[in-house]
Order: sequence, then structure tokens, then C-alpha cells
Amino acid sequence: MGKHKTKQEKLEIIEYWKVNGLKSTTQKYSISKSRLTAWRKELFDNTLSNSKSGLAKGLGQGRPKKDITLDIAKMSRKELEEYARALQLLEKYQALQGKKDSNK
Repeated sequence: MGKHKTKQEKLEIIEYWKVNGLKSTTQKYSISKSRLTAWRKELFDNTLSNSKSGLAKGLGQGRPKKDITLDIAKMSRKELEEYARALQLLEKYQALQGKKDSNK
């Protein structure tokens, strides 16, 4: 059975994941994606419940609320690239859904 990680160790591993990606993190720390996402949810939910910042409200709790807006000026280059990739994937998905609907 693996060693239990402290809260600080979990936070450091999650930060590493954000910067270096899933594959690198799972290999370096010999940890599964499901464990990482469980830690993120556990730590993020605790942060939200203890946070008084309006910035943290609504994050990590399922779908974002409709009134959440993106502040692109505050996003890092990596975050902007990920956002652009996500938009491209959504466009592809919508195009595929449109084709499926027109074939019915």
C-alpha cells in the first residue's frame, strides 16, 4: 500500500500536474489520474469552503454558473492556449452533432 501524502504534498503534486501535464505527473509520482482528480476535488472543495474570496466561488462545483466571466487579461499563455484548444474541440463536437442531427 502506498504512503499517505500530506496536504502540502498533494498540493505540490497538483501544481506539478498543472505545469507539466498528466502523463509526466503520473509517471513521476507513480499515481493514477483518478487519484489526482480525487485530491484536486478534496483540496479544492476544502479551499472553497474556507475561502472568502469571490474569485473562488462557483469553481470546482460542477458546471460553472452563467454569470462567470473570463478575465483573459489575467490568464497565462498556457491557460489561453488551453482555452483556445477547448473552444476548438467544442466547435468540432458541435459540427459532428450537427451532422448526426441532419442524418436522422
